[in-house]
Amino acid sequence: MESFKNKIAVVTGGGGDGIGNALCVALAKAGATVAFCDIARLEETTGAVEAIGARCYGAEVDIGDREAVSGFIYDVVARFGGIDILINNAGIALGDQGFEELSIEDFERITRINYWGVVHTTLLAHPHIMKSRAGAIVNLSSSQG
Repeated sequence: MESFKNKIAVVTGGGGDGIGNALCVALAKAGATVAFCDIARLEETTGAVEAIGARCYGAEVDIGDREAVSGFIYDVVARFGGIDILINNAGIALGDQGFEELSIEDFERITRINYWGVVHTTLLAHPHIMKSRAGAIVNLSSSQG
């Protein structure tokens, strides 16, 4: 991974020990300040990033809640002065259920998180990323489980 020294990187779905955590750790090792959100297990990522010596901010955020995402983006900009990189990693899948087993509520939840979560986060972070000469937005698969 190239150097991300002095860059502010935001990762959604960064808690726990999965892809989001690995992204946060890799960005920190490459010199980035890391801000991440998730609904649980924030301490694992915070500990891993801080062990590297990188600045870190983790927040419990339901990515499907536009107001919560707005507050998170506001907090990141207030703490670090901007955003250079956004990685939309948060997402859900509903396991091994077949199409016919899913309710309309299940589909609405998937859409709220996997679609609207990406749209809202990107819309809110975009003006800050555009101020950065090295800004980037990355959308990963939203069906990690």
